[in-house]
Amino acid sequence: MHSLKTFSQLFITILLATLVAGCVSAPPPLPPRPSSDFAYYPKVQPGITTVEAAKSDLALMLKDTDINVRRDKKQKPYQFANRGEVEQLLEEYKRRGGKSGELWTFSRPFESEIYNIGLDIKAFPVSNDRIEVPFDTPLLYRDLLNDKLVVNVVYYGVDAYNYSINFANRYSFHFGPKDLASAQRFADDLFVIQEHLKKQEKEQLAAFEQQATRYREQAVKPAMSEEQRKLIVQANALNQQKAYADALEFYKRALAINPISYPGAYFNMALLSAQQNRFQEAIGHMKKYLLLVPDAKDGRNAQDKIYEWDMQIKK
Repeated sequence: MHSLKTFSQLFITILLATLVAGCVSAPPPLPPRPSSDFAYYPKVQPGITTVEAAKSDLALMLKDTDINVRRDKKQKPYQFANRGEVEQLLEEYKRRGGKSGELWTFSRPFESEIYNIGLDIKAFPVSNDRIEVPFDTPLLYRDLLNDKLVVNVVYYGVDAYNYSINFANRYSFHFGPKDLASAQRFADDLFVIQEHLKKQEKEQLAAFEQQATRYREQAVKPAMSEEQRKLIVQANALNQQKAYADALEFYKRALAINPISYPGAYFNMALLSAQQNRFQEAIGHMKKYLLLVPDAKDGRNAQDKIYEWDMQIKK
């Protein structure tokens, strides 16, 4: 009887220890489920009021993180055909300082395995003008003018959800259910940069208005230099080849020589920017075109394009 009693006490002790250990090691419960209309609008936080502070905070939080980044379905290619393409992409990303987590895939009925362009990232390299993502085009700060920077909730089932920030027709960043604070911090930092860019754009347009006024008052318009003409011709050729990003860069180099000697460059740059879903930038270029030649034959079309792009931004 004594042995049986001792055994029973030992069994109870082990059982209690197991239950306690299980309680200690059990993962913490998920936060309360957010409503489907949840939305967080970023704001300036104490201590993060300058662009430099915002970029530094972004670099700190993205150095060691766990965020899923997905390419927008409007971007091509949206999916990879095989694992080799995904691994090649991630190897290139590592060379740029990035770090990825596990790959995840899904299959469609009667089709070979498809690899969705959505990757778990452990580290995002951050520089003065961008956040590197494992795709062809980085997340450039100057493109933030197009973005609403709202944190929304996305459901994947009855209880499965995460928090998402969408960057207009480019990428979406997804944070886990326990990472709402990180999603808000990410949006707040980008908001500070965005507000700076808006102010900068407004100042640049005001300065350009003065140049445009002088241009319109000149009886004899300034002529293009040979170097500027060369760059314009090359930009036009790149545009014909559908190398839109390169064409845009050549137009910018040409206008750096003289910003008012070829107004048509702004019209072309506006169309190229819109082609890359950079609608705010497109509007800025088209406004400069109309400031220089308000009576242009295609002025009505130019203004209508501004209305069209403004709608795209507000979607």
